[in-house]
Amino acid sequence: MPKLITFDDYDAWYEAQARTLGRRGIGPYFTDVEIWKCCDKLRFRPDCTFDNIWKGVCHGARNGLECDQFREHLIPISCFGTDIEPYSGRSGDPENRGESEVIKWDFSMQRSEWIKSFDFVYSNSLDHARDPVVALNIWSDQLVKYGIMFIQWAPGDSEVGGGDCFGASLYEYIFMMNGIEGLKVEDLIYVNVPYERNSKLRRRGNEAIVIVGVKE
Repeated sequence: MPKLITFDDYDAWYEAQARTLGRRGIGPYFTDVEIWKCCDKLRFRPDCTFDNIWKGVCHGARNGLECDQFREHLIPISCFGTDIEPYSGRSGDPENRGESEVIKWDFSMQRSEWIKSFDFVYSNSLDHARDPVVALNIWSDQLVKYGIMFIQWAPGDSEVGGGDCFGASLYEYIFMMNGIEGLKVEDLIYVNVPYERNSKLRRRGNEAIVIVGVKE
C-alpha cells in the first residue's frame, strides 16, 4: 500500500522539506543517461504535434541540472525548473549565465499561465508531494495534447521518512498515473548508471525507472 506522512499544517511540511534539502545538499538525483533517454522519447513520437520550440518544466529541480540536460539535447527549447528552495546560484538570468532558471514555487500549486503550456513535464520529486494525486493532476493539466510526463521512480521511493513524505511501489506509481484523467502510461525507461569520479551528473550510482505518461 502507498505510504503518506501527513503534517499538521503547511509550515510543518515546508520545514520537513527544508531540513531534507539541507541534509542532502545540491547533488542531482538523476543522471545524464536518464535525460538523454527522455529526450529520445520526445523526439521520436510518431504523433508529435509540438511547436517549433520545445517547451518543458522540471518540478522539484533544486539545482536546475536536469533542465540544462534537456536544453542540451532538445534544440531549440524553453525549459526551466521549480523548487520551494532553489539553489541560489541557479536563480539568475539563464540567458546570461548559460544555466537554466529555477523559480521558487510549490509544484502542488497551479499557475494559470502554465495550463496546457508544456510539451513535457519531468520530475524525480513526487516523493516530496503533500498529496501526489493533486500534484499529478496539476502537472497533467500543464501538458499540451500528446505532451509527455516523465516521473522517475527509484527503489528508495517505496519508503517514507523526513521530507520524503510519499512512498509507493513502481506498480502503485503506474496505477496512480493511469488514474489521472486524460493521462495514460505508455512506456517505462530503465536506467542503471554507475558512479563516476569527478562527474557532476554521476556523483552517485543511480538505478531508476522513468514512467512515461502521455496526455490524450
